[in-house]
Amino acid sequence: MACVKMDHAEQILRRYQFLETFLYRLSNTLAAPLDMLPCARLITKSNFDDICESLRVILVRDGYESDMSNKTLLDWLEKVRLVYPMDAGLARFWLFEIGAGPQCIVEPCEFLTAAAPRGIICYFSAMAYHGLTVQPPAHHHIATLTAPKPAPAAARKLNSGQAAEGTEPKSKGPPKLGTVAFTLDKVHYYTTTRSSRLVPGIQERMHGPRTRIRITDREQTLLDGLYKPYHCGGEEVVFEAWKTVIGDQLLNERRLLEYLRAMEYPATTRRVGALLEHLDFKPSPPLARHLEAARNDIDRAGEFAVISLLPGVPYTRLDDRWLVKVP
Repeated sequence: MACVKMDHAEQILRRYQFLETFLYRLSNTLAAPLDMLPCARLITKSNFDDICESLRVILVRDGYESDMSNKTLLDWLEKVRLVYPMDAGLARFWLFEIGAGPQCIVEPCEFLTAAAPRGIICYFSAMAYHGLTVQPPAHHHIATLTAPKPAPAAARKLNSGQAAEGTEPKSKGPPKLGTVAFTLDKVHYYTTTRSSRLVPGIQERMHGPRTRIRITDREQTLLDGLYKPYHCGGEEVVFEAWKTVIGDQLLNERRLLEYLRAMEYPATTRRVGALLEHLDFKPSPPLARHLEAARNDIDRAGEFAVISLLPGVPYTRLDDRWLVKVP
C-alpha cells in the first residue's frame, strides 16, 4: 500500500515538474514575436499545437515527459488564468497573458496578424492604423501576396486607363471584399490576395512588446484608396485620407513616386495627378514630371481613355486634362 502511495505521489510530483517546466518554456517562447508567430500575445489552437510539439521534444530530452494532451494543457492554462479564449465566429483565439480575461484589450491588428502570420494588413485597417481617417473601420483586411507578374503590355501603355487595372465594375455599388475569416463585434475581418507588384509599400512595426505587424505604409495606403476605394471604406474615407496627409504636410512624395513607378499602373498615376490638382496641391518637380508624362501619353481616342477617379464610383463631371471623371 505504501508503495502504491509512493508511486501516486511520484506521479503527482512528475506532473508538477512537467507543468512547471512546460510553463517556463512556453512563457519564454511567447515572450516576443517570432518569424512563424509574429503575434505572440494572441494564438490559435494550431499555433498552440505547433508550439507544444516543439516543446515536448525539448522537455523529453531534459527528462520531463507527460501524456497530457495539448487540449488538456490548454484547459489547464485557462483554469489558472494564463490564457483566455476569444470566440470570433468562424475562428477562435487564445490570449496568452497573466490574468487574462475579458477585461484585456486586443487590437484589430493583433487579431489579423494572429489569423494570417505572413499577411499584410491593408485597406480600411491601414487607413485607421495610420490615422488617415477618424471613422472606425466597418471591416478589416489582411492580404496574402502572390508572386509578382510583369505588367501586361496594355497596362504599360498609358492609354489603357481602366484596362490597365482590369475593367471597372459593370454593376454599381460595392464589390466583393474578400473572404470572411472571422467576425468580431459584428465587424467582418477579410482575407484576400494581392499581387506583390502592386504593393511595394510595406513596413514592419512593433505593436507592443509581443506583436510585430506587417502593414501597408501611409503612401501605399493612399494609393490603395484610388485603386480599391470600397475596400478602404468608400469615397469619404479616401478623400479624408488624402486631405489629412496634404493638410498636415505628411505626404512623402519621393516614396509616392517610387511606388507609382514600381506598380506600373498608368490609370492610378492619372488618378493621383487629377486628385492632387483637385486638392490644389503642387507636387515636387520629380513627381510632377512623372504625372505629366502620364497625362501627355494618354491616347485620347483609346477605348478606355476616360476613367473614374475612384473605380466603381460613377462620377459624371469630366476633368478634360486627365480624362478622369471627378466629383
